Amino acid sequence: MAHFNLHFFKEKVRKIEVDSLFGFFDDIPGFDMESDDESVRFTYHNKNLNYQARFIITKKSMVPNIYRLNPKYLDVNFHLELPILLVDYAAKQVFEIARELSEQFNLFVYNELFEDVIPFKMAYVMKAFTDVKDIYIERNPLIISDYYMQPKNKLSDIYRYTDDSYDLQKYYHGLKTHVPYYVFLKDDTKYLKIAIEWLENTLTVFPPYLDYIIVKSEKETKIIDYIEFYEVCGKYLSDVPGFIKGSKVLQQKQAKKVYKVIRKHKFTKIPHTFKTVHMRYLLD
Repeated sequence: MAHFNLHFFKEKVRKIEVDSLFGFFDDIPGFDMESDDESVRFTYHNKNLNYQARFIITKKSMVPNIYRLNPKYLDVNFHLELPILLVDYAAKQVFEIARELSEQFNLFVYNELFEDVIPFKMAYVMKAFTDVKDIYIERNPLIISDYYMQPKNKLSDIYRYTDDSYDLQKYYHGLKTHVPYYVFLKDDTKYLKIAIEWLENTLTVFPPYLDYIIVKSEKETKIIDYIEFYEVCGKYLSDVPGFIKGSKVLQQKQAKKVYKVIRKHKFTKIPHTFKTVHMRYLLD
């Protein structure tokens, strides 16, 4: 897979405090370190969102066209490498680590889209990343045909909900309320649909952007249209406090009314068959 690289520089000195660098990554959950004769690699694993990125120390410079850069900035043979098709939400998480790193070690950064080495600025780095990603998407239609393009704000909210699900589960644990994961479905028209699974007669959170609810009971599993469900049950749902707009929750005081609707209402039959799609195939 193609990667986006962000190279680190120092002003007038080439030395970086390696022991402190090891300590920096050791203090951040999710990092593993491995090395060989060619490089030292600090690999970040985000298990919630299932992606990786690497900060790499190399023996030789990896900077393209380094001769044209301002000579007062010296390459320290250290760069960040992340997948070019990473969703913006996840890329920004990694760049936040790079920003902290730059501040702590007085580092400057460079990418081929920059005119020169610059202090770390999130807006510039994100702009370079999204520009490179857009170019890659345009030039590689065959690869991109395996992905499902989504609006940036929508996919950012989906990733945030997924990333924050564990904290939300802790918040609702005492209220015996289920916090479901998204289920991504491909129907027979090849369109992506977004759903959750809901065990009948239980309290649950409804995240934003749902198309369907997969309702499971002892007798059957049925798929209902979320908009149709919301038209008859939306008045019984509450906003999730301090969370993503459009997130709803079924609370105990309204539960019996909703359970009755699920049992009695004649929801429109969904005329499609579905296959599941992994979240890594969603792209902004």
